[in-house]
Amino acid sequence: MYVFLVVNVYRANCHTAKVALIEAARENTEVIRLMLRLLHDLKQISLKEFVSCNAMLESVSKQLSAWHRSRINKSDSFLACRREPEQQQWSVEQPGC
Repeated sequence: MYVFLVVNVYRANCHTAKVALIEAARENTEVIRLMLRLLHDLKQISLKEFVSCNAMLESVSKQLSAWHRSRINKSDSFLACRREPEQQQWSVEQPGC
């Protein structure tokens, strides 16, 4: 599963449509987190190994979240620049009585 995470990060670096790939990588981090928890619960890894792996995974997860926010903000600002100017609405005000 870790391989899929690395592949998605690599693809996101190379493609112009990064958001979907970053989301896939973020989903991979959650699957890895669940697998780590399962490994610990089944006593396949020690608490020390679990904590160490979880800390590294948390770091990757935070980086992906920041990258995702950055890409979303860039796409929002790009779309705002590309919108057609809004037509101004003129209204006739009635004089007060």
